[in-house]
Amino acid sequence: MNEFFKKIGISLIIGGAIFMLVKFLLKMPFFTAGGVGFITGIIVCIVLISRSRGENPKEVAKEVVKTVFSDINQKKKNIFEGLINLNQALRITPAPKAVLAVCEELIDKLIVVSFEAMDKFPDSETTFELEKLATNHLPELLNRYLKMNSSDKANTQEHLVEQLSQILQQVDNGKKFLEMGNHDEFAAMSNFLKAKFA
Repeated sequence: MNEFFKKIGISLIIGGAIFMLVKFLLKMPFFTAGGVGFITGIIVCIVLISRSRGENPKEVAKEVVKTVFSDINQKKKNIFEGLINLNQALRITPAPKAVLAVCEELIDKLIVVSFEAMDKFPDSETTFELEKLATNHLPELLNRYLKMNSSDKANTQEHLVEQLSQILQQVDNGKKFLEMGNHDEFAAMSNFLKAKFA
């Protein structure tokens, strides 16, 4: 099984290299280059595994496709479950109305945008940063706040709402860029997200 995933990794690297070649040297559109790189990587993976095992390439292809896409589905499941649990924690504690309002909007939009990013730009650094925002950064930020005493919560509430609003604005921007298919602007978002939680 380790050898299986190793060959998938090698193939994805090859696919990424072909994407860079097609995109920047041959000046193909982003989606065309991405499609060529992804498909080539999958084909290389199937060939490597079928030769090493001596198995029918068609059977190996089914296994490879299932593995690649089940990984994406598992990430979506982790994001969804984590953010829903976070939403429940905000209601149980409970958080002040001003915090709860921006949090609920952010959580709802973050689920939608992160899922769409995984589908459209799965290899983008911004997609990775959105995943970290959903599974690590946002829960850590809000759990720290929820553990504060009443006085500290009151003192930090305005700053927290401002932070959350800034993040929400970036998520809204991400949604717009995804709808437009604007990869360059979407990719530039990673700088803000990394700096915000550095």
